[in-house]
Amino acid sequence: MANEKHVRLLKLGTAEWNFARAQRYDFKPDLAGADLQDLDLQYVNLTQADLKGVNLRKAVLIGAIFGDGEAHNGISGPSWVDLSNADLTEADLTSADLGREHGYKGLCLRGAKLCRAKLRYANLNSSDLAGADLTDADLTGAKLADVSFKNALVVGANFTAAQYMKSGQLWNAKTDARTILPSYLDL
Repeated sequence: MANEKHVRLLKLGTAEWNFARAQRYDFKPDLAGADLQDLDLQYVNLTQADLKGVNLRKAVLIGAIFGDGEAHNGISGPSWVDLSNADLTEADLTSADLGREHGYKGLCLRGAKLCRAKLRYANLNSSDLAGADLTDADLTGAKLADVSFKNALVVGANFTAAQYMKSGQLWNAKTDARTILPSYLDL
């Protein structure tokens, strides 16, 4: 269950949230299960946040930082963001940094905009990216077992060294000459 103080602070907006995060390096947000649908959270720093089961449907998360183990706005250390079973249907994650985290299993990203998103080494196993726009997204080394890319736009996406991917996962997905698939994948 989400900490209501954390939810209220986030709903004040990105500037207030990021300022509070920079003032308290030990602040580990608990937003698990919170309803954050339709919020404008551009460039929000969600490093070290617990986002299990959060509703971020149609949220604007352009440039959001979900964690990569580097310091962001004074926050450093392990960034154990857990987005397991979160709903980001039709969310805008353009240029978002989902870093090298492992807590993304079972995400719903149907129709989400992930253009230029950084998903390097992310564990997206059992996630739904059907109809998502992954134009120029970086999925290098990502774990992609049982991920649906049905009708997704993967033009220019980089799947170099992606793990557990099968050609059937790209059924009806739109690729182009710039799309880089894992070397083991035979289409």
